[in-house]
Amino acid sequence: MTPEEEYNLKRQNFIDRTKKYFSFLVDDFGFSKAKYSFFKQDNDVVLSDKFEYAKGNMLIVIKNSYHPADYGFEIRITDTKTGKSSIIYWMLKEKQDVEQSYLQEAVEVLRSKLQD
Repeated sequence: MTPEEEYNLKRQNFIDRTKKYFSFLVDDFGFSKAKYSFFKQDNDVVLSDKFEYAKGNMLIVIKNSYHPADYGFEIRITDTKTGKSSIIYWMLKEKQDVEQSYLQEAVEVLRSKLQD
């Protein structure tokens, strides 16, 4: 597999698995349906994919960055009323596998945080 093919597969797996694994936010916790966006350079290379879920004053952002200067995956919870924000889970891009298997652990961390 070429580096470009691996990059594309990694991105597609991230998008597909995030939609699947984090659907519990909508189904079980009443968050809005995910708002998906991506950021790309002028040369059309995508630097990050982002999903946003909102409920009341809470915003959950699930983001994966692919640029060498970025850190990789993160789940950030923000109180939109106060602006207070915290990252509750992250995974450096260098430690991510193409299958994005770490997402299952990320789901459990987020689910636990929401049940507190």
